[in-house]
Amino acid sequence: MRVINQRFVDFLEGNDKHFVVPVYQRNYDWGKGHCKRLFDDIVQIFKKNFNNHFLGTIVSIYDEKSEKREYLIIDGQQRITTISILLLALYQLLDKNEISSEINKQEIKEGYLVSKYSLKGEKRIKLKPVKDDNLAFTKLFENENEHIPDSNITNNYNYFKKLIKEIDISVDDFYRSIKKLIVVEIELIRGEDDPQLIFESLNSTGLSLKESDKVRNFILMGQPNLTEQVRLYDSYWNKIEKNTKNYEDNFIRDYLTYKERDIPNKDKIYEFFKNFVKKSYSDKIEDLLKEMLTFSEYYNRIVLSKDEDPDINILLERINNLEISVSYPFLLEVFDDYENNILKKEELIEILNTIESFTFRRLITDLPTNALNKIFMTLGREIKKITDYESNYLDIFKYILSSKKGSQKFPTEEEFSERIVNRDIYHLRSKNVTHLLERLENFDNSEKVKVEELIRDKILTIEHIMPQNLTKSWMTSLGDNFHQIHEKWLHTLGNITLTGYNSK
Repeated sequence: MRVINQRFVDFLEGNDKHFVVPVYQRNYDWGKGHCKRLFDDIVQIFKKNFNNHFLGTIVSIYDEKSEKREYLIIDGQQRITTISILLLALYQLLDKNEISSEINKQEIKEGYLVSKYSLKGEKRIKLKPVKDDNLAFTKLFENENEHIPDSNITNNYNYFKKLIKEIDISVDDFYRSIKKLIVVEIELIRGEDDPQLIFESLNSTGLSLKESDKVRNFILMGQPNLTEQVRLYDSYWNKIEKNTKNYEDNFIRDYLTYKERDIPNKDKIYEFFKNFVKKSYSDKIEDLLKEMLTFSEYYNRIVLSKDEDPDINILLERINNLEISVSYPFLLEVFDDYENNILKKEELIEILNTIESFTFRRLITDLPTNALNKIFMTLGREIKKITDYESNYLDIFKYILSSKKGSQKFPTEEEFSERIVNRDIYHLRSKNVTHLLERLENFDNSEKVKVEELIRDKILTIEHIMPQNLTKSWMTSLGDNFHQIHEKWLHTLGNITLTGYNSK
């Protein structure tokens, strides 16, 4: 390990240097807020006459046996990418004479952005971000008019160009301030230093990564070479992330819950996953990734209501609208059984209907929601303890669920019917009120009404029949006990309606 304190531009400089963001790193995700703070810091270097400004730590791993001086960036990719975008924006403005300056533009391009003497056929650009980020970054060099839209790389490049044009100090002073940025470079030696241990040490000091980021790094960083990392990333992990986009942490947590019949804490998913791998998949990482890819496809169908079968999908929509996310570990198992022909479509539909009924009845009868986690965590295991479960899956499922006692019970018809009449419906969470009114509206109705959409678009509203503030005529109609009647029945189901007319 080498630790070097140096100017950031000196870190970039070198005709044969290349910086690669490995596939196990997260995508470039700095937004305009991050860029504005960095830009303002650089301006302040000049205005306050600072000798330098500490930008942070960069950790890279370098293979001394390689013919190319290629550095894999373990930590610091966000800063390296952002400064490179800033320097490119500055160079392009100079090159097109959109700003006036005495800066030697070739110093920026050939010193910090491209390798001037790269061999023919090699990429000259020094920095290679991951996947789509690399495509967007390369486009900025190739053609000013063919940028990748909706990319943080492109957006920040355009934002920096705007800030540079509007800057309240000279461009020359701004460039000199960039040269005062200082970094601490930690250079690891392949074969001598363990990048995974370094990564975990950095993360423990507050590096802002999701649990799924750590899991990805753990899987891919442990591979013997970059080629294998790229293969596993392209074949499996990139597809897993696309299937579970914005739900990566939740997917891994639910997958682990299904596999281990134990629920990881949300901030301990990575540690739980590491132990799971060491116990069951230490020498079978590709087998694990294959299975995770399959289950990520189930997850996409379940959580995003993207099943190709409309009969199944409408039930998934209802479960998701009710936010019954605690059922996802069990549903992963159910969909796997369905795909493996253990369950028929009609049985899957009945299971989804039963889950909806079970959770909504419990809501109406005020049973605790915290009991649901454990119910769904172990439900699949309870079913499969029965030797003939494959031929009697649905009946076993219903029997187990209806046999629960105490806080885990399935409310009976009588318990539900009695409670729903007297329950304050109006003050339930809006999604629950909407669900109840939608189910009543569409019951035994061949033409289904999209109640949720109509409420969202304010075509329908939820109104009281007996008003919240009684008029004299209402008091007369209700009789001497109008106050007690009003108080008892105001917010109950019998006094709530959907209407296309306003409250007047």
